[in-house]
Amino acid sequence: MDHLLRKIARHIDTEHLLCADNGHPALDPVALFKILFIG
Repeated sequence: MDHLLRKIARHIDTEHLLCADNGHPALDPVALFKILFIG
C-alpha cells in the first residue's frame, strides 16, 4: 500500500522548484520564525 504523500507527489510537478545541482533554495530564517509565531 502506497503512502498518501507518495500518491500526492506523483501528481504534483516540483521539478521547476528545484535547483539542478543543489536541491531547492533555502527559505529566509526570519520568514520561518514569522510563520512559526503567526501560525
